[in-house]
Order: sequence, then structure tokens, then C-alpha cells
Amino acid sequence: MTKTLCTNFKLPYQDEYARTYLNAKGKNYGYEDLLEIAKGQLNIESNISSKVKNFAIFDTDLLTIKIWSLYKFGKLDSRIETILSSYLNRTYILCYPDLPWTPDPLRENPSNRKSIFDMYQKLLISYKFKFHVIKGNDLLVRKQEVVDIISNDILK
Repeated sequence: MTKTLCTNFKLPYQDEYARTYLNAKGKNYGYEDLLEIAKGQLNIESNISSKVKNFAIFDTDLLTIKIWSLYKFGKLDSRIETILSSYLNRTYILCYPDLPWTPDPLRENPSNRKSIFDMYQKLLISYKFKFHVIKGNDLLVRKQEVVDIISNDILK
């Protein structure tokens, strides 16, 4: 959906760094790799943000890496927390896990999607980040809902 939204709003798009990193490294990664993934993701965010005026759309950010780190390894590098705590003016679109699981060589946790969703929601609230939850089985309806959120909330 991120790529489609970037096209819709004429914004630059780049895959999340974790996908690039893990495609090169493989699924045998460790806790220390998450900091490297975080650095790569920050570079992407910086690069894209320097090319836009009003807003940018990212498939992921350090919030995902925090949840990933805590969920998989039970710990978090303090540098990730420091950067995450400095985020300002971000609005998140949190997708409810009511779509069928789509297998992907890099995806994990097909049976724990609701608990991971709950972790996201809890962290978004604790950081006081603005967010919207989108639900439903129709991808076109979800996309239109996000377009409306961007048009009526972020671009206003």
C-alpha cells in the first residue's frame, strides 16, 4: 500500500531497509543486526525527507524495529529508543490484522498478528503519537481511507 500511496501523492518511495538488509543477509540474523537495520532505515528517512516539502510516507520506522527487538529478543538498544523518543509530528496508519496472512519469505509470526498489533497500539499511545487504525478486508477501501486521512488530516 505504501508504494501505491507514494505514487498517488507523487512522493518518492523506497523499500524498507529491513527488507533490503535481510534479502542480502538471509533470515539468520541476530539482535545486533537490528541496529544496522535501524541505521539504514534512518538513512532512507533522511534521504526521502530531504526531497519533499510537506510530508513523506514510510512503510516502517524505528517503532517497528523497537517492537521487533522486544518481541524477538526481549531487549532494545538504547540508541533506538533515544531516536524514537525524538520523533515529532508523525502520524501513523496502523493496519488491523483482519486481512488473511500472506506468506512472504521475510515475514514472521503469522499466528501472533493481533498481539503484535496490540503492542503497536500500546506504544503509539504511550509515545502520544497520532495514529489511525484501518480495518476491513477490502484493500481498495483501506487505501481510500488512508488517502482521506492524508488529505483531510495531514495536509490540512
